Amino acid sequence: MSENNTFQFGDSVILFDRRERQYMFVLEKDGSFESHIGNLDHEDFCGLEEGTWVRTRTGHW
Repeated sequence: MSENNTFQFGDSVILFDRRERQYMFVLEKDGSFESHIGNLDHEDFCGLEEGTWVRTRTGHW
């Protein structure tokens, strides 16, 4: 995390879905997280604080 406690490229991220499944990955430039409920670009996480809820491209939380 950066000095202002927001995610930046190179940080590890753990996503939790509504069924409490966990997905861990490192934020990479031009990277993406793909799942059956939609995709998220890694750049979508940059600047967000830990604990922030995000929506996939298909509108799922």
